[in-house]
Amino acid sequence: VALERHSGHLETISTPMGMMNVQHGKDLTRIGCLIATGGIFAHHAKKSSIRIFKGALSNREPFSLRPQKPQFYVDTNYIMYGIGLLSKYYPEKAIKVLKKNLSRIDQYERMD
Repeated sequence: VALERHSGHLETISTPMGMMNVQHGKDLTRIGCLIATGGIFAHHAKKSSIRIFKGALSNREPFSLRPQKPQFYVDTNYIMYGIGLLSKYYPEKAIKVLKKNLSRIDQYERMD
């Protein structure tokens, strides 16, 4: 749902100069990493997270501007909400805590 909400899409329209693509929303195709957070990711098995990532990136819309080849991370301890608060006053500490609480889902795991 979040990717649908935040990713833009292209629309082909007819103009006096011919057919043209018009971008609506943000182009996220080159985003290098996605972080999944929330109870569903913190309390379910890694395979569930992988299925959710696959579904989120599936190309249901041919003109979608969703990320194409991102690295995936899961907020395994549901800590992101606190990192935002902590980062305002202690940004370096916030990054350290965040890095300790993210689990990377490697490419080979995504293909299972």
